[in-house]
Formats: sequence, C-alpha cells, structure tokens
Amino acid sequence: MNLNIPEHSNQVKHKPDLTWKLRCLILFIAVAIVVSRRPDVVFNAQFYAEDGRVWYADAYNLGAIPSLFLPYAGYLTTIQRLGGAVSQIFPFLWAPLVFNLIAIIIQILPAILITSSRFSVLIPNRYSRLFLAFLYLALPNSIEIHANLTNTQWHLAIVAYLVVAATP
Repeated sequence: MNLNIPEHSNQVKHKPDLTWKLRCLILFIAVAIVVSRRPDVVFNAQFYAEDGRVWYADAYNLGAIPSLFLPYAGYLTTIQRLGGAVSQIFPFLWAPLVFNLIAIIIQILPAILITSSRFSVLIPNRYSRLFLAFLYLALPNSIEIHANLTNTQWHLAIVAYLVVAATP
C-alpha cells in the first residue's frame, strides 16, 4: 500500500540558508553578547529575586515533581520551577550558575529563531535578520529581565509570537 501524502500548495518551501557552522557561530556570539552585558551572571553567579527563595527552595523542600505545578502569585511558573528541579542535580554552590545558564539559553532563543530560515519569508534578507537578532540581544535598559530565570516569561512570550509568525 502506497501512503504518499500529497503536499499542499499553500505550504511555503524554504531551504536552510545558514550552515551548521554559521548557526554555531551565531549561537556563540549570542551567548557572548548576553554574558558581556553582565559577566557576573557566569563568573560570580548568584540567585536573583525568586530564584533561590522560591524556585530552588521549593524544589529542594518539596521535591522536583510536586513543586512543578505549584502556582506562584497566581501564575503557573513551570519553566522557573523546571530550572529549580534541574539545579537539584548539581551541588548547591553551582545552583545559581545553573539558573543563570538556563536563563541565558532562554534569552537567546528569540535571536536564534529570528536568524533561522523560518523567517526568510517575513524577512528575506539574511543580514536584516542578523541585525534584528543583534538589536534584540543588545536591547538597552533591560537589566530587570537580563539573564535571570525569574523573568524568563518575557523572553518566552517573544518566542511564542515568533513561532506563530514564522513559516512552519
């Protein structure tokens, strides 16, 4: 039995316009930009706001799974609580660094999405996409949401919009 599924004509075909080496370079540069704005998040990592007092403490005291679904201030903070659960794997001394590294990964996700070929229909010029990603990473006056797990919901909101706006 042949199960060939016909392709829909409304699907936009796009080929990756960046090689894996260039993608790795973009990833490295994105991390370097984020870390260069506040080197202490890696070299002198400390818990920020609810990172230690709530996310880490609940994962430690209640366990990773039970704390995962606890609301905080009326919000279901699953990503932050996942960070607390992951940090339990490491020694306590490294927990703030684990939190910050997870936050950095989440913070660079929009830049990675913008530079991907999924945005070649919306922004055809590759250099324009790279510049837009740089602008996002170098956004001034964003210290409150910079490289901390407590405020990653703002970066994730941008990721959600970009996923919806991008070509599948």
